[in-house]
Amino acid sequence: MRGVLALAAAFSLPDSFPHHSMIVFLTFCVIFATLVLQGLSMPLLIRKLGLSGTASDENELANARRHMTEKALDSLAKMRAAWGGRDLDVLNQAESFYRSRLTISDLGPLALEEARLLRKIKKQLREAERAAAYQLRDEGRIDDGVLRTLQYEIDLRDATDDA
Repeated sequence: MRGVLALAAAFSLPDSFPHHSMIVFLTFCVIFATLVLQGLSMPLLIRKLGLSGTASDENELANARRHMTEKALDSLAKMRAAWGGRDLDVLNQAESFYRSRLTISDLGPLALEEARLLRKIKKQLREAERAAAYQLRDEGRIDDGVLRTLQYEIDLRDATDDA
């Protein structure tokens, strides 16, 4: 709505008004400059001045993830004590998973890049699994029900990106 009033005022001038066309043109140019040029340059200015807050957000996120992982490991230790000697393999796998997450958060930005690369690799591998499932169905080696189950499992891993 900015500039509408100025443009309406410029258009309301009679055609016989001196330099009517020039006034309408200049009004449009001023509105264009204030809206479009300022709007497009604002993100650059914010980044240049360091006001974007992305670094602090990433630190906050990393600290929150670390805290959550530590709490999960604490809970896992309580489970291990409560369960006695049962299901040690499963508990060990869960602990290994959470310890690796904790290690990644301790390594900093380089590990974050490695984690991103690992997620990309996992995504490509899931696509290969998906293609293999379709091929098995097309060859008649599995039926549609089995295909849907396999798709569901792959979709879950897509959603969590942890497997």
